[in-house]
Amino acid sequence: MINNLEIEESFFQCQGMAINGNIMYRLHSSGICKTYDISDIDNPVPLHIFHLGSYMWSNHCNTAQFYKEDDNTFLYIAGSNKKCFVEVIEGDSSKLIQTISFSTDSYTMDFNIICGDDGYLWAFGGMTPSGTLNLLKLLKPKVNVGDVTLTDNDVLESFVLETDYNYYSKVWQGGKCYNGKLFFLFGSFTSGKELAIYDTHNGKLLYQIKLDGYIEDEPEGCELLDNKIILTSYGGNGYYIIDYLT
Repeated sequence: MINNLEIEESFFQCQGMAINGNIMYRLHSSGICKTYDISDIDNPVPLHIFHLGSYMWSNHCNTAQFYKEDDNTFLYIAGSNKKCFVEVIEGDSSKLIQTISFSTDSYTMDFNIICGDDGYLWAFGGMTPSGTLNLLKLLKPKVNVGDVTLTDNDVLESFVLETDYNYYSKVWQGGKCYNGKLFFLFGSFTSGKELAIYDTHNGKLLYQIKLDGYIEDEPEGCELLDNKIILTSYGGNGYYIIDYLT
């Protein structure tokens, strides 16, 4: 598996990742998706490369999470700039069906915005260059209402995750919300690589999995698969598998 992508005479950095069934969806900057069959987790098989419905220069595709609702499966993509794109993927194509924007006067930072397995939107990110990490719980709008702009009034709960956060020493990356926990990746090529696991009920730090010395590249995306955490990175080849004992 080659992580970054060159097509159409352009270079697309690998960013977020999500898994649905036996298919891994590797997202790249601007909204290119490359899929793999990971039925054999040790031997991924390339399948398709296609544009997301939300394909545009400003779509960072920082992280993503699948959510099933009313017999439909939606992919919630954190596009940066306080936006979340909701897509339906079928085979080698994807359709944008909703754009969720977050207009806020209370938070100056950007956020990952995805839908957790509990059916709520979760926004998590940090101020730059220094400040706080925040986790926000928001009521997820129905897909059939179309594009929506949420405000501070739609925030159900908010937590400060860390008070001494500095973006340049520990860059925040992608993450997932499962089983009452936020799995939040950090780090750059040089330092600060870790997977921090927080309790979404109170924002408390539960575990820190230090990755410096184990992962050479910049960590980008993660996913839970059975009793393992699949971790993807910027550059290089392949992905990492971490045993996770709940």
